[in-house]
Amino acid sequence: MTKEQLRARLGVNIQKERIARRISRAALGKKIGVGAGTVGLMERGDRGVTFLTLYKLADVFEIPIDAFFYDTGTPSKEDSEARKRKGLANMLTGLSEKQLDFVIQTVKGIREF
Repeated sequence: MTKEQLRARLGVNIQKERIARRISRAALGKKIGVGAGTVGLMERGDRGVTFLTLYKLADVFEIPIDAFFYDTGTPSKEDSEARKRKGLANMLTGLSEKQLDFVIQTVKGIREF
């Protein structure tokens, strides 16, 4: 695998993880200490990624670093659903009891719809 191919694979995997979590380039950049433009360059494979940046990305996405190096293809439906459930659970963390009650009532309303 050439350097360019590796950069492209890393970029595709970074972008897939970011989009799956519905994080903007700007928000991701802020979390890892770079600008939105730099995130775009990494995703397109136009800029290399340091080990420290990979470590930060893996931490943000809660995945092992080596996951960025595999040809992951399209995530399965089960993977996508599990990721969404985990994201929802993370969003609920830290809500007050009143906020949680509101979320529960909203979800009940959606299920009845």
